[in-house]
Amino acid sequence: MLIRTPLLVCSLILTASVLGQKEARNAQKSQPSGMILPVECSVMANGALTDSLHITLYKDNGNVADIAPARYKNGCILELDMNSYYTVVMEKPGYRGKSVAIDTHMPEGRTRYKAYKCSVNLEPLDKFEHSDPWYLDFPSAVVRWDVQKKSFTHSAEYLADIQTKMALLGAQMETK
Repeated sequence: MLIRTPLLVCSLILTASVLGQKEARNAQKSQPSGMILPVECSVMANGALTDSLHITLYKDNGNVADIAPARYKNGCILELDMNSYYTVVMEKPGYRGKSVAIDTHMPEGRTRYKAYKCSVNLEPLDKFEHSDPWYLDFPSAVVRWDVQKKSFTHSAEYLADIQTKMALLGAQMETK
């Protein structure tokens, strides 16, 4: 199976890495070691829960875990180290795989936070078979610490933008 690392994830990681190095070093000094971010994954295929799923976890662009379908029963919890960048790729035979980019950096001194609930709906492969794959390679969500909400959450702006692009691709398919 060939898995492509989305260009956007690479540029997000590089940009965040360059801009956040000082902040990350300070956060690592002030936060207890061994802290993790629980990510509660719920994956559906065409609107229904699925257990036939493969999850690949990348940390800083290196493959760190492959979760086979037998280990996934309508959900799983990923335990992500703090102060790292992750990409979670979810795939099911016959469906277009999706990825989620997760930045586990937090503000200095912060030690309390809730688990992140990650819900993803996979769509049939044939839905986009004749469309330009450009937007299909982007993560379906970008998750990071939100200062106002004081929790890990997806970027609403990014999500709205990528959903608009996907809707346009779907509309192109309907007119062909």
